[in-house]
Amino acid sequence: MKSHGATRTFGLLTSGGDCPGLDALIRGVADAATTRYNMNIIGFAGGFRGLIDGDAHTLKSENFSGMLIPGGSTRIGDSTGAAAPRSAALHDAAVGVAEAEAAIDSYRRFQLDCIVAIGGYDAMKTAYHLSRHGLNVIAIPKTINNNIWCTDITYGFHSAVEIACEAIGRLHSTARSHNRIMVTEVMGHTTGWLALYAGLAADADVILMPETPYRIEHLHEHLKQRAERGIHHSIVVVAEGALSEEQGRERFSPGRSKYHQSNLGYHIAEQLEAETGIETRVTVLGHQQRGGAPSAYDRILATRFGAGVADMLHEGAFGRMAALKGNDTARCRLAEVAGMLRKVPPQHDLLTAARAVGTCFGTPPA
Repeated sequence: MKSHGATRTFGLLTSGGDCPGLDALIRGVADAATTRYNMNIIGFAGGFRGLIDGDAHTLKSENFSGMLIPGGSTRIGDSTGAAAPRSAALHDAAVGVAEAEAAIDSYRRFQLDCIVAIGGYDAMKTAYHLSRHGLNVIAIPKTINNNIWCTDITYGFHSAVEIACEAIGRLHSTARSHNRIMVTEVMGHTTGWLALYAGLAADADVILMPETPYRIEHLHEHLKQRAERGIHHSIVVVAEGALSEEQGRERFSPGRSKYHQSNLGYHIAEQLEAETGIETRVTVLGHQQRGGAPSAYDRILATRFGAGVADMLHEGAFGRMAALKGNDTARCRLAEVAGMLRKVPPQHDLLTAARAVGTCFGTPPA
């Protein structure tokens, strides 16, 4: 029996960078929409570019089998490959009119009632931009950086934390046995959620984040006090976008290239070894944090978001993003989400807890 709700056929796409188990999120939406409401699904390859170019195919229920667990990118194709460049022009109405018109043409040609866009910070802006051009759009927050406004957790964040936490945890024995400082650089250009969660879970002694500009002198003093207590090893977790007060809130840039996005971990390691005299080593986790199978938490979140989005499609609750508030799923208006970056607030309870157990953030002790 066909759905008698607001949506009979919708388009499905993923935009932006990969994260662990994107297919699980696709499966969550598709299974709920077809099983509960018998909707038709058109999958667009290449993210928003696929919508613009009309690169699409019909998705059947058999396409979703076994999609909950595997990692990697997606079976419908995201927007990270060379053949499918990100559709940055859609973010700005002044330069994205032609692209928006092409997207509208595809929307009409495939007789869609809605577009479900899975993506990160930029994708939320694009989704809102298309909604302002008259398209029905529902968005799902997906990013390992957890930096999307209006939701406490984004899909993929928990999996990335697990990956980073395990990697950092493995460095403890080396740090202890060799009396070394081990610096681990994790992702996070503009926000420090990943560094904070992974660092706290892996018992890091120092965590540096973009939201909390550090002074290298405070790191030296913290490590010196540890040495005076007979502890000559330390774990330092650095978000790639961490800022120092000396930089005047400008990002560290020397050594940046297409192949090496940040030298910040090495820069800090050199400073620490020169000042403390303690041998220091660096590990840059990089793209390992974005691949592999999703955690159990993210698999469940994928199902919850999927069920929620299916209900939104059926009810015609367009122009919204699925979200998680506390322990409950919620809906947020795209107008309130687009262009809003969710940073770690100064009084966040995790910061308070971390400082209570002696974690240094490169700032004076509270």
